[in-house]
Amino acid sequence: WFFIWPSFGRLLDYKVWLYACNQAVFILMLGFGGNVIFSAKKNENEDVYKRSIYISFTQLIMGVVCTLINCIVCGYMANELNIDDISNLPFNKASHPFIVYPLALGMMKYSNLWSLLFFAMMIVISIQSQMIFIEGLSVSISQYSNSILSIKGGNIIICIFGFLFGIPFITQGGFFLLEWVDRYSTMIPLFLVILMETLIIVRTIGVRAIREIIANKTGMVLPGYVLASIGMLCPITMGILMVICFIYHICDLPNNVIFFIL
Repeated sequence: WFFIWPSFGRLLDYKVWLYACNQAVFILMLGFGGNVIFSAKKNENEDVYKRSIYISFTQLIMGVVCTLINCIVCGYMANELNIDDISNLPFNKASHPFIVYPLALGMMKYSNLWSLLFFAMMIVISIQSQMIFIEGLSVSISQYSNSILSIKGGNIIICIFGFLFGIPFITQGGFFLLEWVDRYSTMIPLFLVILMETLIIVRTIGVRAIREIIANKTGMVLPGYVLASIGMLCPITMGILMVICFIYHICDLPNNVIFFIL
């Protein structure tokens, strides 16, 4: 019921909208560069519009399923700890895959089996997500290095630096560092990248030119609301979200600095 029953009062909290937009951007991999890299490998006459709608709805369904599973696990933990409301669990969002899930799986029957499946899933998800990041970074590095560094060489360098960068996260204070990085490395940078991408596309190519290019390639004319979203709605929304992010982080910065130092 915690997941299904709505709480309309939360709609007045700007943090809810901020985190919802951040989750939508993250689950669709917007601003990471992976979509741009993989789109370059598609067929020239592929229907981009229908494929984008298909991907968006698929990711939406997966996000709802993952959230439902998360609420079920948290509900199980609340029941075992005799807590009435799962929002009162003494865990934050960053601790779910590292603390909540292992504890919950350890309390279940056949815990060894569920733990094996869970960590196998985590390994597969980690490899899949890192492949997208590494591919995007290596292609960018190989292009801007004037062919001095190949894609394979770029992959090796990125993996080495990624390994070294990840060492602090496995120390005793790594969990707090992870929460700090997660807070400041997802919202503002991603919103800024999306804002710049839309502004550059609108300024250099133009909305009408985008419609003509897609019509020539796929034979489909984009609806007017899609062009309005590219030209006006997306830049305005990202700009508003960035302002809200700055205000939110500036107001909360002293608490975060004290928390990180302690």
